[in-house]
Order: sequence, then structure tokens, then C-alpha cells
Amino acid sequence: MADRWNGRNEMRPTHTKPQHRGWLIIATSATAIVTALATILVAGLASTVSHAFDDGPQLAAESQSPGQQKTPEEQLVERFVPILKIEAQDEECGSGSVFDPAPVGYVLDQPGVELREIDLGQPLVTESPSAQDLFEKGEGFFVGWPGNPRNPGCDYDQDYLRIRGNDRALVYAHISTEPGFSEIAVQYFFFFYFNNFLNKHEGDWEKIQLVFPGPTVEDALTQEPIRVAYSGHAGGERADWDNNKLEKDDGRPVVYTATGSNASYYQEGRYLGVARDGTVFGCEQTIGPHRRVDPEVQLLPHEVTDPNSEFAWITYEGLWGEYDSNKLFRGISGPNKAQPWNEPFTWEMGLRDWSEKLPEGEVLGFDPAAPFCFIINIGAAAMNRLQSNPIVVGGAAVFIFAAAVGLFAGGAPQRVFGAKTGTRPDIYSPIVLRRARDIGQIGRASFVMYTRRILMFLAFGAAFIVIGSIATGIQAPIKIQDFGDNIFIEPLLLLTIGGLQAIVSLLVIEATVTVALNKMAEGHSPTIIQTYKDVFPQLLQVIGARLRTAFHVVLLILTIVGIPWAIHRSVSWLFVEQMVLIEGKDWKDSLSASAELVRGSWMRTLGFIFAALIVFVVPGPVIAFLMLLWASPPTSDTIYLVNGLLYGLVLAPFVSIAEVLYFFDLKARRRQIGLADVAPVSRDEGAAGEP
Repeated sequence: MADRWNGRNEMRPTHTKPQHRGWLIIATSATAIVTALATILVAGLASTVSHAFDDGPQLAAESQSPGQQKTPEEQLVERFVPILKIEAQDEECGSGSVFDPAPVGYVLDQPGVELREIDLGQPLVTESPSAQDLFEKGEGFFVGWPGNPRNPGCDYDQDYLRIRGNDRALVYAHISTEPGFSEIAVQYFFFFYFNNFLNKHEGDWEKIQLVFPGPTVEDALTQEPIRVAYSGHAGGERADWDNNKLEKDDGRPVVYTATGSNASYYQEGRYLGVARDGTVFGCEQTIGPHRRVDPEVQLLPHEVTDPNSEFAWITYEGLWGEYDSNKLFRGISGPNKAQPWNEPFTWEMGLRDWSEKLPEGEVLGFDPAAPFCFIINIGAAAMNRLQSNPIVVGGAAVFIFAAAVGLFAGGAPQRVFGAKTGTRPDIYSPIVLRRARDIGQIGRASFVMYTRRILMFLAFGAAFIVIGSIATGIQAPIKIQDFGDNIFIEPLLLLTIGGLQAIVSLLVIEATVTVALNKMAEGHSPTIIQTYKDVFPQLLQVIGARLRTAFHVVLLILTIVGIPWAIHRSVSWLFVEQMVLIEGKDWKDSLSASAELVRGSWMRTLGFIFAALIVFVVPGPVIAFLMLLWASPPTSDTIYLVNGLLYGLVLAPFVSIAEVLYFFDLKARRRQIGLADVAPVSRDEGAAGEP
């Protein structure tokens, strides 16, 4: 491997020489002029190009020979070369990333790599293209390497590791100015072998930019940067050099590289990568454990005119990576096509000064970030597929939406959920509670019940917000770091503290709803205060019963072989709360009583749980999805506030109503009082009747 890559490794020490404008050279000392002239004579290169003073310094178009004294430009870029933090990959092809910033030599002069035209049939130009083969090739070309980016498997990881060997990571540096600005931009370009995000594609160019007050490189060497900008998803984020969000390592900027997308962030965490100008979006993360990558740096010339130069690839305007008709899945153009190459400050002004960071996992409490990101990424992937196959995916989405609206408006057909078609709306009336209903009728009756007594159920749902706020206040000062580096601390505390918070909140809501509906079934009109008074004496029994079920289920799951029994018992023990609050069972007997009620209706109960989970889980991510599309800028605080109110005030009470109605349904079906009495409400039945 080492022999194969000698040519590439020998190329790295090669650097470039500055090309100063005439007025700036006059401003330098006599010693600097003599040194520059000597360098010119040794290298045999042109040294300066005359330009107006306001245009700023211009880099030389050729490179410096090894062994020469480092130029101010080289000293500057080496002084601030960034440190990258990349999520480590603990097992082959597992989570994390193996990709470091790499030299373009990893895809040039390589077997299996092809230079092709972007045309009908994608005509082959040459195999194993060299830097010289790419010289001044326009936008109608692409370089593709072995593998299928739509279905990458582990191919790109393995190929990259094989090619890299023991090489050190490499970033490319470039110094740029822009007419009308007196500042100097130092840019670092990162070439990644593969983008393994939602929009998987070969090749990826990312960058950061440091801004110095100028007006000369020599001046910049005596100062620190004043601003910095990180790129990501055709956009990026800017910050002042002294901003607290920018982490530094011995005076060098630290870049947290997003796993998969390679986007650059200032801090560790989970982020909402929001779509801009048609770019992909989704949840991405820069969380650890990290690999600390300290790369070498190679200074790029601003222009290359020699087709035989080792930097001839800089003039290439085509794609680095396979071409795809969907722009989300095609390779990306190189540094010279990026706006900051020639317009660094115009590009910087168009960036945002924020990145939407989701709540930190290190702060204890209810942390929905992981499932939220999972569902959001599914939605983002669906959007990508929609662009790839708009007719198929769009048609399916329209069909599903129309079917959902039809089921909600007209009722579910009996062959699907057991509800009868063509029935009057009043048959879904919840006034008669203790009767048999099909699943579709339970959903409609729950909706009617919630809307008729909305103030009462809002008051019950407020428990979620009150308990959550109290728990957040207690947990806010507690950090995972306070407990050292034990890897078991975080999951243990999240399960005990954050999990208990959510469990207690939902149990209080379910208990109040259960007691209120039971009072209504007995012919009473419950009040909010009286309901809470009736619940509190029995709340410990309810919590004990549910914790006992959780304990048994977790133990079964831990045995692995007991997972089927864990699923079976989770369904069988659905009604432990109702057994305590309605039937008067204690926390021990409630489990067997619930299992006896479900016996004979286990599959139907599983279907009810599945439907209830869809109702409870799906609306939140859908609303977040819409907020991401329409809010500008979207904020995680707003998204979580809206979802918290939705879950606590609406969804939890609604699902609890449905569970109680399903409990009454099973009780009615278990009574041996004749088929007519236990059958679902017929077309001719009215809304009223005996409980």
C-alpha cells in the first residue's frame, strides 16, 4: 500500500508561493523584497501582478519547491489549521464515521474511478483520471468511483480505509480577498470520500473560513481572526472569533463534524439541518465519543495555468462523485466553484448566526430528541424520495391522506376496523359508556367525548405540564458530568428520573380520565376538583401496579428469549389502572384481573394498542415537520413547547378516553346477557340509553 501511494505522499509537502500586487510590495521592507526576489530566481516563477491597492493581495498561481523557507501565507494557514472532532466508529460499518478529510489523490489515478460526460449514455472520457486529465474540464463532467451511493452498504468505508492506510488527514487551505473589502479570508476545504447522510452521494466538499482585518498577510500573522464561518448544507453559520460557542484548541478552531453529512458545527449536540434553496434537511448529530483529527494542511494556489501542474485539478468545474438526475444524490463541485473562493465576504454575509440545536442530552429530564430525530429523518428521507419519484411517492401520499380523511369523516369500514358504514353520527355518542363498540366507533366516541367536555380534559392534561415543569426545575442543575465517566450513569438516570417523570404524568392523566368516565357511566356529573380528590388516595396503588408490570416486562426483555412473553404480557396488562380505579383491585391483583379481561381478545387488544400509539405518536412529528418547512427560523424551543402542549392537553387525555371506552367494550362483551346487548351499536340505536 505504501509503495502504491508514494506519488501522492510526495505531493503533500509541495506548497505555493505568494503573488503580491505592486503597491503592497512597495509597502514592505527592503529585506522582504530581497527575500522575495531570491525566491523568484530559485523557483523560476513570475512573482507579482500589478493590481490596484483596493483589490488586496493575490496568491501566486504556481507552487513552491520543497525545502524552501515557508512564506507568510504558509505560516498563516499552518497556524490556524482546524482540529476536527468526528464521531468514532466502534465497530465496522456501525454508527459513527471512518471518513477524515482526505487528499484528492484518493480518487485520482485510482483503478475503478472514471471520468465521464454528463450526457446521454454518460460517455466515458478516461479511466483512472489524473489531475492533468481534469485540467479545465467544464461543468459537463463527473468523476465517479466504485460503489452504489444509493445502496452503499460498507463498500465506501472499506475502500476508503484500504486507500488511506496509515496516512494522516489532509485539509486544503486557500487565501482569498474580494474587491470592496479590506479584509483577508483564510479558507480550509475538507474533501470527504463519501456523504452518508439522507442524501447519500460520492464526494463531499466542506469548508470553514477565518477572517482577518488585513490588509496584508503579514499583518494577519500578527493578529487573531475577527470572525469565523462554518459551512453546511449549501449554507452555514458565522460567529465572532471571541464568541463562546466557538471552541479552540491551542488557538486553533475546533470543528464538530456531523456524522454522515460532514457538515461543520461549533459544538457537540443534535441539530436540525434545515433545508435552504432545495438542500436536504433532517436531524444530524455531532455527539461523541469523538476521534480528534489533527490534519496536515496544503496551501492551494488561486489560479493554475499549467496543465501539467499537480494542482491542475483545481481548474476542474465538474462533479466530484457520481452524477444523478436528482441533485440531492449527485456529487458536488470543487472549491473553485464555491462562492467563497472568489467572494468570501459576500458568502459570509449570507450565512445565519445560529444553528438550531436540540435540547442537550446531558441535562436530565424527559428527552424526546432521539425519537424526534428518528421520525424527522424518516420524513426527510420521504421528501428526498418524493423528489426522486414524484409520481409514485406523491401518489401514495395523496392516497393515504385521502383515506385517512375519509375514515375520519365517514367512519371506518367494518372489514377494516369493525365499524359499520352508512351509520348516523349519533351512534358514536359516548353517553352510553358501558357498551360494546368496534375500534372505529371507539375512536369517534372518544373524539365526541373530548370535545363535549374539553375544559375538564384540558384540566386533567395540565398535569403533564405541571409535573414536567417541576421535574425540569429539580433536574436542571444536575449534569451527567457530575457523575464522572461511568458509561452506565446516563442511561440509568434517564430511565429512573426522566422516565418516572413521564410515567407519573401520564398515569395521573389516565387515572383522572378513568375516574371521571366511570362517574359519568354511573350517572353522575364529575367535577375537576372532586375527580382529583377521588384519584389521589388511589394513585399509589395505580403507580405500584404499573411499575410492577414494567418490572416484569423489563426482566423478560433482558433475557432476550423472553421477549415474546414480554410482548404478550404487556398487552394482557393494559387495564391495570382501570382494575384499580373501577373494579377496586389492589396493585397486586390488578395484573391477573386485566389479563383475564383481555383473554380471548388479545389480538384485538394488540390492534387497539397499535392504533392508539399511532394517534399518540404521529401528530407531534408531523407538526414539527410542518414547522420546519414554514417557520423562519424554526426553533426547537417552539417545537417542543407546541408538542408538549399537544401531548399533554390533547393526545394523552384523548387516548385515555379511548382506553376506558375499550375497557367498557371488553366488559360488555364478557357479560353473558345475550348477543343483542353486547353487539356494537346498530344503525337504528339512538344516542341515549342505560349505562
